[in-house]
Amino acid sequence: MRLTTLRTVLVLLALASIARAQPQSPWTPFGPGGGSIFSLAVDPESSAKVYAVAGERDEDSALYRSTDGGTTWTALAGPWLSRVALDPSQPSTVYAGGYQRLLRSLDGGATWSDVSPPGLGEVTVLTAGPDGTAFAYDLRGGAAVLQRSTDHGGSWQAVAVETPGQLGAVAVDPADPLRVYYGTGTKVRRSLDGGVTWEDAGRPPVPPGLLTIGFLGAFPAAPPSPSTPSPLFLLGFEGITVYRSDDGAESWRPAAALPAPAGLSPSLAIDPGSLERWHVTSAGGSLNSVDGGHTWTLGSAGLPHPIAFPLGMSALAAAPSRPGLLYAGLDEWGIARSTSDGAGWRIGVETGLNGSIVRFLKLDPRQPDTAYLGLTSRGSRSFRSTDGGRTWQPFARAISQDGLLDLAADPAGPRTLYAATPAGLWKSGDDGGSWSQVSASGGIDQLAVLGPGSLLAAGCGASRSTNGGRTWKPVIPCFAGDNVARRVRSLWTGAQSPGPFYATFVLAGETGPGVSEVYRSWDGGVRWKRLSFPDRLDLLAVAPSDPKVLYAFNFSKTLFRSGDAGESWQPVYGPLPFDNRLTGGLAVDATDANTIYVATLQGVLVSRDGGRTLAPAAPPFEVEKKAASQLWTVRTRPGQVYAAASEGGLFVGRFE
Repeated sequence: MRLTTLRTVLVLLALASIARAQPQSPWTPFGPGGGSIFSLAVDPESSAKVYAVAGERDEDSALYRSTDGGTTWTALAGPWLSRVALDPSQPSTVYAGGYQRLLRSLDGGATWSDVSPPGLGEVTVLTAGPDGTAFAYDLRGGAAVLQRSTDHGGSWQAVAVETPGQLGAVAVDPADPLRVYYGTGTKVRRSLDGGVTWEDAGRPPVPPGLLTIGFLGAFPAAPPSPSTPSPLFLLGFEGITVYRSDDGAESWRPAAALPAPAGLSPSLAIDPGSLERWHVTSAGGSLNSVDGGHTWTLGSAGLPHPIAFPLGMSALAAAPSRPGLLYAGLDEWGIARSTSDGAGWRIGVETGLNGSIVRFLKLDPRQPDTAYLGLTSRGSRSFRSTDGGRTWQPFARAISQDGLLDLAADPAGPRTLYAATPAGLWKSGDDGGSWSQVSASGGIDQLAVLGPGSLLAAGCGASRSTNGGRTWKPVIPCFAGDNVARRVRSLWTGAQSPGPFYATFVLAGETGPGVSEVYRSWDGGVRWKRLSFPDRLDLLAVAPSDPKVLYAFNFSKTLFRSGDAGESWQPVYGPLPFDNRLTGGLAVDATDANTIYVATLQGVLVSRDGGRTLAPAAPPFEVEKKAASQLWTVRTRPGQVYAAASEGGLFVGRFE
């Protein structure tokens, strides 16, 4: 219920500002880009112009466009989007739909208007026919409604209604736009008058209950003929059989048996130059056939091979103007590009595609221009930049195809790094050029160097090592009693040893919002004291320039300040207004202990007087992305704030 309410508030704020010009933002993207891709569209006239919906979840992602084949990207609209479609008759008309919003652009994404039908719920499918007629699935209340527009999105009419969850796919015949089809959970329906009236079509030859239609697509024959229905293809969710109809869905036949399931988001693409060349999404790569589905090969060359969570391919699009060119949307890894009909793929740095959730950001205290970045909540993509974020390279893939969970640099060792992976702890003495495994024990979510050879590792509770990670001694218990787990939320060890150092934890298993604890150590992490707080602790931040200065919010959204390392607290602001809320980020300026930054639903707020007043710091990060889940400030970059947007993406802003 809280998530639904939050979505609704954010959508209303976004819709109110679609047409409003945004002031120049101090925020710029920081990082290599990426994220999970939920929808793709390629301009039929330009194979290098690609549109993608990217984010962490398909209901709150943003729309991006690339004009150079996926190397760089520009944010167009969002968040709260999940689908994109182009009008084949005029590709500059772009549709984007998602939660309670259906947007249209007539100029390739430069400007947008809200064309949502009254009472719109959630758009789960978007497509347009060759005559410009557009269709959208609208999930609302107790029904799934098929909406149709005959004026390029200017107005919409409900033309079919099904029970919730029963609308899964729609297809328009590319040779005859009067032939339209949609799939429900178990059947196919068709229209021969452009979607005005509908009838049940033939059903694929499978027993009832064994087919849930996930993909339905029509592809032009060679040459296309308005008098003959174009071939129609159908795939079920996680299906292993491709069904084909050549008579307008009157009858179906099994056309191909896949060597592996098509996945939860099945998609089939056929090369525009040949009906014999098929491509199907699958785990680990694309399933490719050059003989109309008789034989298949897995195209995985150039793709990553994570172990803990196998690579998922969730979207697939062929470039109509360039046979052999494919774009694939991946789970968490962004977009892959193939110029060899799916046999080989390339994933590069995707600057501007800000869809990834940030797991960690570490600015090396020894080398100010060096940054380490872990993307996605599972840490599946790790990168390093040595030029202040201008360029990025994959990092530490040799020790973990599943990426890093955390990384820490030893200030006393000019080239020493420690990395936590799902398989254990690793050490490098040459800035990550080579690694040796120190410990095979997992469970490390956050890692910090306390001094030469002294490490702090936290996951469930915290442990300390004095021999570089070979052996460990618990210093904060994993359980708080009655099997209530103590899960780490943050570690702060930026002070000179012996401290103060701080660690915050969330007690899992509590009813309602998680209860947070904060611990402090003054002796290099040997002993830890739980600090008292006037109310339920929510967020904590430490002043890098004076580690005895702390700021904390409680669950009533009141800001407290401590000047004595948490021994006493004074309320300084709040609570926040009723129509605003905290979103997870709180940071103190690197050089001024009286300047703080607060991430809220309505954007980042700043205080320059120790928290007594708060004011908006800047416009959105991009296209109405305002909320941040994490904020960082770094001593080596005074005046800069790094923000991980809640909907995906990492940004840096200057506030000197």
